[in-house]
Amino acid sequence: MFLCHEILRSGRSRSAGHVCRSSLLSRTNTLNCFDDGSIPLRSATMRPLQLAASLPFLVGISRAQLGLSDGFISFDISGFSLQLVKDSQTLYSLSPSGSSFNFIPTDQMSAREANGHYHLGDITFRARRAGSSSWVSGDTSTARRKLTSMSVSGNTLAAANLAPTLPSNSLLSITRRWVNNNGQLQLLFDVTNNQSSAVEIGSLGIPLEFNNVSKDSLLYQDLQLTKY
Repeated sequence: MFLCHEILRSGRSRSAGHVCRSSLLSRTNTLNCFDDGSIPLRSATMRPLQLAASLPFLVGISRAQLGLSDGFISFDISGFSLQLVKDSQTLYSLSPSGSSFNFIPTDQMSAREANGHYHLGDITFRARRAGSSSWVSGDTSTARRKLTSMSVSGNTLAAANLAPTLPSNSLLSITRRWVNNNGQLQLLFDVTNNQSSAVEIGSLGIPLEFNNVSKDSLLYQDLQLTKY
């Protein structure tokens, strides 16, 4: 989970994210404190704020919402095989090529298909118009809807706009991309302010799903998961 304050000027986009090898935001950011003690990060440059998770780093409603019955999108990249749920474009499976080991709790996925369960590819945030005291929350796990795949090219494997899974009053437009970055799998979120005024991001989170469910497994199998 990442907590930050970032001002997005009207019509600007930031690509916001988690990169294991570098800091969250650029050095041009300056820190200031609000009266309520919160810390905003203001950027002198309005380059896209890029949110990226290099993989593998692992890393509601009662009826099914994830869309497992509609199938999957499969890829092979640099010694790993992965599957995305076709409807949600969240990660369904991530395994070393030719291995039965899985970083993701795929065997529990059908039991965790309902709204409110987090999967790798989800995002949460709180945002408000600059100067406002009212926050608008967004959470892609709360009310899932089938996403429409965007056309991709180059090193992008899959992409979709997350608008169907965000509240109708969301202040941000977010596109999620799965990318092959020189043989490494990356998860990217492009965050855009499409309002007529600046928007402040008060919190930002990317749930990291991993397999720590010990039901019906043996101790040595649990130890293998932990060691991986």
